[in-house]
Amino acid sequence: MSTALFKAFKLLSFPLLELVFLRLFLKHVLSLRLGFPGFTDYELFLPAPLGFFAFFLALEKGGSPLSFLFSRKKLLLHVCFLILFLGLSAFLKISFSTTGVVAWWGLLGLVILSAFLLFIDTKALLKNQAFWSLLPSLLMVFSLVIFLKWGGALFENTIFIWAKFLKAVFSFLGIDTVKVYAFSKLVQINHPQWAVHIGRGCSGFDGILFFVGAFGIFCPLFYHHFKASTWGLFLGLGVFLFSFLNFLRIVFLFSLGLFFMQFFPKEDAIKLTLTLFHAHLGYLLYAMGAFSYFKLILAFSSFAARPPLPQSKNQVTPR
Repeated sequence: MSTALFKAFKLLSFPLLELVFLRLFLKHVLSLRLGFPGFTDYELFLPAPLGFFAFFLALEKGGSPLSFLFSRKKLLLHVCFLILFLGLSAFLKISFSTTGVVAWWGLLGLVILSAFLLFIDTKALLKNQAFWSLLPSLLMVFSLVIFLKWGGALFENTIFIWAKFLKAVFSFLGIDTVKVYAFSKLVQINHPQWAVHIGRGCSGFDGILFFVGAFGIFCPLFYHHFKASTWGLFLGLGVFLFSFLNFLRIVFLFSLGLFFMQFFPKEDAIKLTLTLFHAHLGYLLYAMGAFSYFKLILAFSSFAARPPLPQSKNQVTPR
């Protein structure tokens, strides 16, 4: 596991540095924004590497280990894509067009893809028996994007049930000064010191999609350990677990804001809480939750597979 993670870090380092450069260039030089209303590329800061690590670990586990292979032709192709992308970005800044935007997204995808393939044997990658894990890993990467773009109705149709669960978590933790109210498109948490509005982006359905993607990689790799019905049970329990993790995240953030208010002015405390923890705390919890849950499943598998203890010589077997 540690060797595979080290290889994944090496492979990720160059694309990550290049993406940081591109983001700074697009934002501060060209004043361009990646995303859509309510979402920016900043929200991919954690899910993108997590999805990549899951994909890489699946390749190492399900097929032959990947070898690094640098190619000058790939480097030349990557540089061409990068120059075209930067040039088109500058052109769109001057003359915006729908066709140019489509080409821009296509070139961005080619830049990212060619950066990842720069140091790896492409043929060996495509022939790897676990290459199928690319699809569930992409679901992990774009879990928040998918939900925000197409899953708004899911949150709005379950918002009252969702609010009841959140209220139950506060009650279970003994926080009785908090009131939870559900409206048509958001949930409000009220406390004598401050109030928080929770929209669909904080509903936790992105975490469920993230878990489904991770489970879609883990289950096929270890499918022979359990029956199909048992895997179905693991999936259901995991969905419940990840829903609960999101409720804990909200309670933690709310409580953290109240804690900071004891030492800072209210506005500074809220800004500190949202800046440091709001955007990425969820995916840190999701990553730790998925890792712990899958480790627990493997531990249960090892325990269930143990042979029965040998009988003692002095033990009398009833007839």
